[in-house]
Amino acid sequence: ESPVVVEPGGFIERELTQAMHIQASDPVLVMQMVASQNSDNASTGNAALFTALGPSQWNKTISSTAMQVRQSGAKRYAIQYLTVIADTSAFRNLVIDGQPYDFTPKPIPGSSYGYFIRKVADGTHTVECSSPCGVTMSGVGSLHRYSSPGDIRYPVQPYLLPRFSVPDIEAAT
Repeated sequence: ESPVVVEPGGFIERELTQAMHIQASDPVLVMQMVASQNSDNASTGNAALFTALGPSQWNKTISSTAMQVRQSGAKRYAIQYLTVIADTSAFRNLVIDGQPYDFTPKPIPGSSYGYFIRKVADGTHTVECSSPCGVTMSGVGSLHRYSSPGDIRYPVQPYLLPRFSVPDIEAAT
C-alpha cells in the first residue's frame, strides 16, 4: 500500500480486514474502534474504542485484567480475549501466566511484527516476552463489549467479582 500523507491535526479512518503496520515521522495517536453489531449473539456487542499503544510504550512483562462484571448474578462478558503483539522473534520465549506458550504468530504485513489472540478466563493475566510486547484485553457478551490496552490492572471491587458469604468460604476450605 502506498504511503498516506496526513496534515497536522488531520486524521485517517480505515476499516481493517487485517492487522495494519503504521509508521510516522512524528508522534501520532492511534485509536481502534470495534463497531457494534445488531445481534443478541454472545460473541457480538456494543462498540468499543481504545488507544492502541505503540512499541515505545510496550514492556517485556505486562499484567492485564480480563474484567468481569456481573448483572443479576450472570457474567456480562461471555468470552474474553488476550491479544499479544511483538517482534516475531519475541514469541520464541513467550510465557503466559507462568506457562511457556509455543506457536507461530500471524504476521503484520509490512513489518517484522506478529500477533496472536487467545481466549482467557476472568482475572489478571501476565505476559512475559524476550523483547517488549504489546497486550490488549477485550471481552464480548450479549450486546456488551470492552477493550483496553495492556498493563491495566483493575482493582478488586465488589462489582468485578462474585460475592462470597462467610459460610461459602468456610465450606470451600
